[in-house]
Amino acid sequence: MVLSLLFLFSCDKNTGGSADPIIQIKSAEVSQRAGDMFVSVQAEGPWKLSLVFGDQEPWAELSTTEGAGCKNNIILSYKENTADEPRKFEIALVASGKQCFQQIIQAGKSAQKPIDPDRPPINPGKYVINASWMELPDMSDSNLDYVAHHFTNKGRRYRNYSIAYSEKDVVSIWVAYPLCASYLGSLKRTNKWAYDPVLKELSPAPFHGYGGSMDRGHLLPSGSRTCCVSANEQTFYGSNMAPQIGKGFNQNIWAQLEGQVRGYAKRIDTLYVVTGCILEGSREKSRDSDGKRITVPTGFYKALLAYHENSTYSKWMGAAFYLDHKRYDRETIVKSDAMSIDDLEKKTGIDFFPHLVEKIGKEEAEKIEKQNPQKVAFWW
Repeated sequence: MVLSLLFLFSCDKNTGGSADPIIQIKSAEVSQRAGDMFVSVQAEGPWKLSLVFGDQEPWAELSTTEGAGCKNNIILSYKENTADEPRKFEIALVASGKQCFQQIIQAGKSAQKPIDPDRPPINPGKYVINASWMELPDMSDSNLDYVAHHFTNKGRRYRNYSIAYSEKDVVSIWVAYPLCASYLGSLKRTNKWAYDPVLKELSPAPFHGYGGSMDRGHLLPSGSRTCCVSANEQTFYGSNMAPQIGKGFNQNIWAQLEGQVRGYAKRIDTLYVVTGCILEGSREKSRDSDGKRITVPTGFYKALLAYHENSTYSKWMGAAFYLDHKRYDRETIVKSDAMSIDDLEKKTGIDFFPHLVEKIGKEEAEKIEKQNPQKVAFWW
């Protein structure tokens, strides 16, 4: 199991009978953005924590400032740095008459690359997204980071999945991917929990789950990438997770929907899938393994575009499924969970499968997006 790395800072050598107190944090340097991280204390007996800002106005705070013995998951929250230059403060720990200090440095605005409002921040190099991929929704929101992941299997390179990531919410708004026989095999899940290597420090940390009772809900399911180890391992990146209710949702009805989608893919040539989160109206936050605050979605959906050259129904078919994020008494997807792609677009404000027009023309594409899956036998 991959573990989140911690930097350990101890104090002067012990001159008495008690052990030196220790502060543990993930990183001594943070970005210009507002954020959170966990702080852990190792000490014998009572201790106190404080933040030392010098002549500055306080711009960070701790969820706990005193205790006894060892304590994990103390939350350090810090505000956005609106100045061009970096700033810093110290965490001070006092225990058993000894002191321990750790400096935190926050980058200034000058360290941030400006965002071109006319171009979404797609990552360069081998991770660049090919904007013509059929599964991709519209990508014109400059507030999101667009990232693609690839893998190699038997000497051939495949696209795995693409994400639209919200740094503000610390969750992917959607994950888009193709699904066909090339991606399916007999491999068991790797459980290789990891940071997203493209997002780096912006990535959610999925190692120990979310705070509270939330599951680490895959957006691209592990079970939909069983062709090889590298494809499956990438499904365990923090960017492919969202906080989901466990019993009654992720472990039941959502898992059933995931299996149902794989079943569709096995009957056709290719299924193009967008799995996404509804964040509008959310008032709930969870925390990842590093203490970052993650917006808990109010709903989840799957938009599906099916292609089958020799279909008895139609060469192209469209469907969408939406579930409120709550506990369900049932495990089976029913027709009332289904809607047209057009209706899901109205619900989310996202333009799904815009490249379908290039394949079959505007008029036919509109027909596909307006199809009511409740009346199409293929989906049932």
